[in-house]
Amino acid sequence: MSECNPVKTPGEIQKKKTNYLINKEEIDNRFYREVIGALMYLVVGTRPDIANTVSRLAQFVNEPCQQDWLAVKRILRYLAGTLKLGIFYTKKDKSMIGYCDADWGGCLEDRRSYSGYVFILAGGAVSWKSQKQRTVALSSTESEYARLAGGVKDKCKLICRQRCRQAQPREVLQKSWKKLAPPT
Repeated sequence: MSECNPVKTPGEIQKKKTNYLINKEEIDNRFYREVIGALMYLVVGTRPDIANTVSRLAQFVNEPCQQDWLAVKRILRYLAGTLKLGIFYTKKDKSMIGYCDADWGGCLEDRRSYSGYVFILAGGAVSWKSQKQRTVALSSTESEYARLAGGVKDKCKLICRQRCRQAQPREVLQKSWKKLAPPT
C-alpha cells in the first residue's frame, strides 16, 4: 500500500450488500479482523477522522465480503495520503467545545442510525466516538437528540475526569455548527 493512489476521504456512502456479494465473495475473515483491529488502534489513539468508517466496517468481521475489503483498502489509501495529519494542541484556546451528529437509519441492514461526537480542547481533539445507535429512531430528530444526549453525558464525564476548569460557558454544537443546548 506504500505506492497506492491516495484518496481524499476515508469512506464512501454505504451500499446495501446483496445476497450475491455475501454468499459468493467472502474473504479471509482472520486477515480482515487483523486489519480492522489495527485501524481501531489508530482510531482510539490518534485518528478520529476514520472513526465512522472503521465503526461501520467492524460490524462485518465475522463474514466480510469483497465489498468490505475494498472499503478497508480505501481507508488504507486515505491514510497513505494523510500521513502528516495529527492532533495538535495550542496554549491559546482553553475552552472545550463538542460537536455531535447522527444520521437517520444509516445502516441499510437494520435501519439503526450511526452517530458520533468529538470534543476539542486547546485546539485538538481529546475525546471522540462513532457508533451505531442501539435502537431504531423513528425520526431524524430522535436520532439527533439521542446522539446529543449521549455526547453531553460523555462530555460531563470527561470534564469530571480531567477536572477541567473553564472561564467560558460550555457548549455542544450540533450538525451545522449551531448551538443547541448547554450540557449542564
